[in-house]
Amino acid sequence: METNKNINSLSYFQNLLESNKSQILIQLFISDFVKNSGETIFEIDNLKGVIKYYGQYYDDEKGAGLSDNITYDFYNYFQNVIESETQKSKYLFNSIIHRLSFNGQPSNEYILLQKTILTNLKSKAENYYSTYPFVSSKLKELSSFIENFDYSNLKKCSNSYSWDCFNEMDKINLISNFYNLLKNNKIINSSLGEFTNAFTNGDVTNGIKWLVNGKNKETSKFSIFYLIDQLQTQNFIEDINSNDYNKKIEYVFRDKDGEILKNIRQSKSDFLKGSYSYTIIDTILSQL
Repeated sequence: METNKNINSLSYFQNLLESNKSQILIQLFISDFVKNSGETIFEIDNLKGVIKYYGQYYDDEKGAGLSDNITYDFYNYFQNVIESETQKSKYLFNSIIHRLSFNGQPSNEYILLQKTILTNLKSKAENYYSTYPFVSSKLKELSSFIENFDYSNLKKCSNSYSWDCFNEMDKINLISNFYNLLKNNKIINSSLGEFTNAFTNGDVTNGIKWLVNGKNKETSKFSIFYLIDQLQTQNFIEDINSNDYNKKIEYVFRDKDGEILKNIRQSKSDFLKGSYSYTIIDTILSQL
């Protein structure tokens, strides 16, 4: 697992601004459309990355599917990517600064590094991507975000019974997806905030309601154990000793009514005596 000081919240932009990669990105944009769109008749401007075709789309106002000439262009696609990566960088910076604070570590060195990197990137953006001014604009937004970040609210984590998992880069891409997969499959009932705290060593107040029932119609603690064991096996979270394991289960999870789970130690002992599999959990983890 990476340490905080080795994690760079600006890695996407550093890679992007190694050189002018716009034509490479345009060709990837076009090839992805040709391969995955399902369209067979279209016109392509390979230089600008503009694709025109006759296809179907859904009109929200009319509430119906319509057919018409459609233009799909790289400029708007790239702008959406840059916006998304900007938000990821903000989240990652925020997460790292808070993690350093939780661990009682200074953040000045990390903040200075990010500012230095941004200064370099902004000059490159104006040189390499002048045709796409939103690149430079979003880097300026990130500079402002770091300059105006509220460091007064930083505090040390008050508990040790939620899981410290998903290395910082993984958090950006996985936690929200993991949450949505579990919730959409009616396995949990929880806010995204509580779920995120549960897997980032944060404070859990209401807990994650576990909706999977066993044959006795009560909350299936075995399925919770299975999920955690699989997360450990696949290196999403670190292995922990048995005492902390039971405390973490009790701290994070609730039954479907929001009540604290009981008899965790005995249930865990029974779980270890058998062999279990939960296809839906395996399927969800395979999509992370």
